[in-house]
Amino acid sequence: AFQYPVRRVTVETANGVVSDPSGACGPETDGTLEIAFGDVEGRHVSGVIVDGEKTVFAPGQTSVTLTIPEGDLAAAVSVQPFVDWYVNPNTDATGGKIVGDDANDGAHPTTPKRTLQGVFGTGYVLAGDTVHAAEGVYDNGEDTVKKARVRVTSGTTLVADAGPEKTFIVGRFAGTGSDAAHLGSSALRVAYVESNAKLSGFTLTGGATDVYSGSKTTGNDVYGGGAVICGNDTGLVSDCIVSNNYSGIAACLKGTYVRCRIVENCATKRASAAQNVALHQCFIDRN
Repeated sequence: AFQYPVRRVTVETANGVVSDPSGACGPETDGTLEIAFGDVEGRHVSGVIVDGEKTVFAPGQTSVTLTIPEGDLAAAVSVQPFVDWYVNPNTDATGGKIVGDDANDGAHPTTPKRTLQGVFGTGYVLAGDTVHAAEGVYDNGEDTVKKARVRVTSGTTLVADAGPEKTFIVGRFAGTGSDAAHLGSSALRVAYVESNAKLSGFTLTGGATDVYSGSKTTGNDVYGGGAVICGNDTGLVSDCIVSNNYSGIAACLKGTYVRCRIVENCATKRASAAQNVALHQCFIDRN
């Protein structure tokens, strides 16, 4: 169910204007149907899908008007609103470039947030929403609970529109030098993907975990998944390049991975590439 109620439904006909807050009415003669949406606590409507056709709203647009063709007045019309969010790491405004800023609302490509966690951390991104990341390097912001550059929340989608060759999420090494020196309490994995969430189209690199201690009470979530941890097997990572990450156990821990390249990752204990995962059409080499 969509989080926003339909605020107003009007049907303009030759007989005047009819209001129906339930949205269940239809015109008795040929006319138009207007559906208007309102912002609720930081959320917005990005557009609608009407009978399978997607329409993206312009900035400031809050309603859609449907033309009811003659002869189809009794036909049901499916109107599905959707919410998209936008992030852009660019900080250079020269040449009219769009600049990301976490003070922006992130509701439109022209007003993007700067950091990925700047979007997800607001609490306004809900299941069914899609976050679009512009090309660039995302190496700022973090989720301190999961120790990740970004935490993709349950039921949401984070997608890099330009693909993994142009869009990078970079974690943080604890130190430099030997492989083991990259690990430590100050390290940051690249991403944490919650249940039924999707992460698609990025290069995931430069992530690390704490040092492997062997403690069963500590758990693999502390020293596993230098690149990605999924909350369970419903977390999905697709069309990503996973490279140059360091872990106690496995660059990719739990979840489902589709069409990913997992190469040149290192684990100090075991399973350098992946553990407790489902892999489909993935390429794994030199881990």
